[in-house]
Amino acid sequence: MKVKFKKTLINILIVIVSIFLAYEIYSLIKLKRDEKIGAETYSKIREISFDVSSEKKVSKIDEEKFEQSNGPDFDKLRNINNDIVLWIKSDEGHIDYPVVKTDNNTKYLYTGADGKRNIVGSIFMDYRNEDAHDPFVMIYGHMMEDESMFATLNEFKAKPKLDGFTFYTDGKSFKTKAVLSALISGDEYINPRDYDDFNKRKEFYDTIRKNALYDANYNLKEEDRIVNLVTCSYERKNLRLVVVTIVTADSDSGFED
Repeated sequence: MKVKFKKTLINILIVIVSIFLAYEIYSLIKLKRDEKIGAETYSKIREISFDVSSEKKVSKIDEEKFEQSNGPDFDKLRNINNDIVLWIKSDEGHIDYPVVKTDNNTKYLYTGADGKRNIVGSIFMDYRNEDAHDPFVMIYGHMMEDESMFATLNEFKAKPKLDGFTFYTDGKSFKTKAVLSALISGDEYINPRDYDDFNKRKEFYDTIRKNALYDANYNLKEEDRIVNLVTCSYERKNLRLVVVTIVTADSDSGFED
């Protein structure tokens, strides 16, 4: 009787382990498939929304980026997905994506900028922000192993080679410079509407600075607009990397190297 029970238990364990392994393999295959689909989708979105000549078209995320002073065509972007409200480009070139915004912070974790389901998700603005010109903006994106999305924000765990970002809105653009980065708990509740007051922004800024991984030695001014870039970090469970950027003028006046 005991031998039969042990055999039954072993068989059950084998089935459980087999199901777990099958699920893990399926998840990996789906992730790789969605990464490929995501890369192709974003390349198509770039080609459709930017007026670039054929020799400068971008077909892969890691190809040489092209420059376009007027930014993307937001009429074309809205035809793709009406939730696209912004475009972000990093000076180092890997971050070059549309930014979406809807009525929650959940949908675009696993939805592409074209509105189709995709594990890669989208870079998205906090739904509680009015727009990118708020005094305190939160923008989120996945950290992907293939260096897409917000993966290169990892460079801000030390001193990055390039620290600038360009944001395009419909008919306007502005630049930001990263001045701080830190790791915070994913349980940290940050509502951008709570930071309309400068004292609250300064309190947030000083808290990040106390725990900074990267600090450009910039002292926050009352007129400064903050754009925070947020992604996951995997040193421990439920951790987030926050890169604090400040909207700059045409020059880097006021910043210390």
